Order: sequence, then C-alpha cells, then structure tokens
Amino acid sequence: SDPASVSFVVDLSAPVVSDSLSGEQVASSRILSGNSRIHYRAEDDASGVSRMTYQVDDGSERTYTSPLRARDLGEGPHTITVSSVDHVGNTSAPKTDRVVVDLTPPDVAFAPSIEATLGGRRYVSGATTFTMTAEDAVAGVEQRFFRTNGDWDAYQQAVAIPEEANTFQVAFRATDRVQNTSSPVTGSYIVDRTAPTTRLSKVGPQVAVYGLNFVTSAT
Repeated sequence: SDPASVSFVVDLSAPVVSDSLSGEQVASSRILSGNSRIHYRAEDDASGVSRMTYQVDDGSERTYTSPLRARDLGEGPHTITVSSVDHVGNTSAPKTDRVVVDLTPPDVAFAPSIEATLGGRRYVSGATTFTMTAEDAVAGVEQRFFRTNGDWDAYQQAVAIPEEANTFQVAFRATDRVQNTSSPVTGSYIVDRTAPTTRLSKVGPQVAVYGLNFVTSAT
C-alpha cells in the first residue's frame, strides 16, 4: 500500500491574557466606580483559545464569558486572577489584577461663620459666610458645588449672603473622581440685619445741673 502520512503542528505556547478597563476610574491606582467594567482577552496564535477562567478573591473559579461589572464585586479592594487554556491544553500563567471599587460618595458638611438658634429658628447676620468641607478617603474629591437659588455652581470660596436677602437657603454637594455624587446638604436661615436697641434708665436719687446728671450711690 502507499505510505500513509500525517502532518502536525506542534503548539507549545500558552495563550496570552490581557485586560482593560472601561467606565469611571482612577487609572493610576485602579480605583473603579460601580459602573466600570473589567475586560479580559486571551489570544493564542496556534491552536486557539479553548476557555478562560477567573477567580475573585477567595471565591470559586468561574468561566469568563463577558466583562466583569465592578459593582458586582462589592465595595473595597479585590484581587482577580485570570487564566486561559488553548485547545491542546497549554495553560497560561495566572494574570493577577488588583482593583478597588468605590461606591461611596464624598462626605459633605458646611458651617456658617455666625449663627444663633432661638425658638427652633436659625438666625444669621448679613455678614455671615458659609464654608464647605468635603472628604473622600478612596477616590478623592474631584468637584465641589453649592446652590443658593437655581443652578449648581462650582464652590471655590465661602458663600456670602446677598445684600437684599431676609431669608437664605443654601445647599452643598460633592463628586469624587469616579463620579459618585453626594446627596445635597442643606440649611435654611433667617437673616437678621437689625442691631439691638440699647436703652439706659436711672432709678433712685438723681438731679440734672447744667446738663450734667448727678446720682448717688443708691441710684
């Protein structure tokens, strides 16, 4: 019979796994918003990729079929390990990624420079200004805003009360570097522009002579 022959291509190379991020993120420190996605890709130029698996932290190994949504990982730091196998069983070295998911908006507060509370009402003077603070321990604060009437404006310095105002409402909010936005923190005030009236009265012995008032120690 004629000799039978078979040709083979020897594949000794494992797939190569790469990753990319999409959505709001601080790329330099791999901090992600809940809406971000983590994409993985495996390439094999010989027999081709058979499957790709991933593991989050100490969880079970799963088959990778679509990008991972950061919100599903949960708040905080995570370690993701990914590997791939080609059609002849070559397995890639594990690719390990570390990301931090930030789902928490900045903590916002404000304080008036002068304030008094009387009968459950909050009073300020016409000279009162309002100072805002915003803190975010993970992604960091990106923008600060205030609103007194209408649209939100960028907060750059203490907010003053308009000269004609007799009442004053103010709100503050902040956004971090992965676009988590805080709920508005608000305050309503009565503006007191009237100085106290001071009166002096004398009780006891007294006499006026040539425009001078004379009193005794008992007055």
